Amino acid sequence: MGARSLFRDIGFGVALVALASSAAASGFDRARGLIGILPLTEVFGEYPCQRFDPEEIPLYPAAEAPQPMGRIVVRQGWTFPPEGGCFGLEVAVVRAGAAGGDERLPTVEFDYEQPGGIVLARRGRWHEIALSTGSAWVSVDDGRFLPVEALLKDRLTYVGGTWPVVLFDAPGGVEQTTLTGAAARREWPAEVLSIREAGDERWIQVRFLEADPCTGEASVPGVETAWLRFYGDTGLPAVWFHSRGC
Repeated sequence: MGARSLFRDIGFGVALVALASSAAASGFDRARGLIGILPLTEVFGEYPCQRFDPEEIPLYPAAEAPQPMGRIVVRQGWTFPPEGGCFGLEVAVVRAGAAGGDERLPTVEFDYEQPGGIVLARRGRWHEIALSTGSAWVSVDDGRFLPVEALLKDRLTYVGGTWPVVLFDAPGGVEQTTLTGAAARREWPAEVLSIREAGDERWIQVRFLEADPCTGEASVPGVETAWLRFYGDTGLPAVWFHSRGC
């Protein structure tokens, strides 16, 4: 099952996660400024359809804060029908003292049907993750954090998660061309060559593939390699990957 768009590839929380579903939700807007993904195995398990005992994840208003502001919980575990598969895992954010009920948790898939928290900042073992509104901090020190450098390595990566995309010859260098959503394709298959911090910006170097690895369609947008700002004008990553393959 191929996910051919950034916005089909990313799930906004998991009110219902089913292995037969396409996770077609539109919560990637909470990934503005994303620096990586945090697998939340306490509430999602280590792999899809796993039978596991969930644990609550405390949420804190700041790194090193003494008291939590809420928690991430499993409201309903997987259901395993006789014919096989699973469905029905419900994960929610509960804020302390909130009268509005549960919230969905924005997530991003880092592998097939494996969602994780959207990490916006890190301080040692503390990770700031996006919530449906605002953010909160969780404490994790087991090395599970996946930085963007790891997420984009050896994946089906593409340029075009956000428009327009300006291509440069070097970080902060001479503009080569601009790709827009009105171009012939919505995304451009590319290999990530390098990620670099320049000034207060993150830059990424890509090599455009001559053909789409899934369809074989020719795809080079007039340049072979280029640098671009990792975050587009909207704050969303301009380069991303298909977590479910072709």
